[in-house]
Amino acid sequence: MGTDGAEGMYALRRAGGWTITQLGATCAIDGMPAAARARGASSWALTPAEIAEHLRRVRGVDRRH
Repeated sequence: MGTDGAEGMYALRRAGGWTITQLGATCAIDGMPAAARARGASSWALTPAEIAEHLRRVRGVDRRH
């Protein structure tokens, strides 16, 4: 379970992309995120709140607005 998504993420990483997986402890089902982390395809493993904050920083969005 989850290997096709993990392989896709791995291809993105090999091409120079950044990828995020949800931290396993916060997932209802951790199959694909765990497979991606095991494959080395995840740039970051974050909680949902951390993912939102990371995307705000990357996009330069001030969370007060």
